[in-house]
Amino acid sequence: MASKHLWRSWAAAQHWAPKQELIRSGVEAFLISLDNPVVLTYASMPGEPDVAAVRGAGRLLITRTPKKGSLTVHDATSTMETHPWGYRQPVEGSAEVDPREIDVVLVPGALFDRMGGRLGHGRGYYDRLLASCRPDVLKVGITTVNALVERLPMEVHDIPMTHLATETGVRPLRGGVRT
Repeated sequence: MASKHLWRSWAAAQHWAPKQELIRSGVEAFLISLDNPVVLTYASMPGEPDVAAVRGAGRLLITRTPKKGSLTVHDATSTMETHPWGYRQPVEGSAEVDPREIDVVLVPGALFDRMGGRLGHGRGYYDRLLASCRPDVLKVGITTVNALVERLPMEVHDIPMTHLATETGVRPLRGGVRT
């Protein structure tokens, strides 16, 4: 099995942008099928599908990456600033939202595997955030069919997805359980 570093290098060389609108429309159809969910989205980094402006949420939230510490959760209508890595996020001091209020988390990643495993950028931000959510929160990995691999290396702290969203739609996984 390849190392996480090798997988990240491979993922960085891919080009996902042409499928972005299909991914977003599939996520929107999924959200509309739910009962006004509270949805946490993200501001995309280069190479990640942009789903920040999805429709279908009862309430839309967005993450903020602080200078130190874990991701924080804020209302998507918060005043925004540009993070040093180039994406938009709520300004420092914006009112925070308790992660336990979230029903659906849209999760970015470099790669995902077919069992819900996720390879992020190696800082553990999302694993810590997901661990602070309710156990029943839906964790939707946002990716493309080309970025799905059979199996990624996973560690004890890595939290699997319950669903995967690609250009072919959103599909549930076996409860986010890895064997």
